[in-house]
Amino acid sequence: MYTGRPFTREQVIFMVETALSAALNRIEVMVPPSTPIEEFKANIEERRHWAHGCEETAGRMLATIYAQLTGKRLTIAGALESIGFDYSVTTCLASAVIKDGLTGNDFRAFPVRRLAVRFVDGSVKFQKYFAKTNKRNSRKKIH
Repeated sequence: MYTGRPFTREQVIFMVETALSAALNRIEVMVPPSTPIEEFKANIEERRHWAHGCEETAGRMLATIYAQLTGKRLTIAGALESIGFDYSVTTCLASAVIKDGLTGNDFRAFPVRRLAVRFVDGSVKFQKYFAKTNKRNSRKKIH
């Protein structure tokens, strides 16, 4: 378990947001217009596997952050499903097929910050972690 200097809520949100953004960036490179639409549609199953791998990498990072800070386990699927990231990516890929591609705006509109906040604020264990952190910090200021 992580025993270094405690993180603030905003720092944890930033770490989660970074993990989700990195996964999304890797997914974006295989979606039109980055990839020709014919190639994308011809290999759609392969593209889904690629996207799933990107999602799982982000989920692994979220689960690790959670476990290291709270001392509790969280599965990769549990991390992704708790914020709907997996569903959001699937919807985005389906949209790419229907619209013959996505634009950078489709990815910029992806609610990464909102999902990161949901992951952190939606966890009772994170709230306990922040309460302990705040208590420790306030004690240090008194002395």
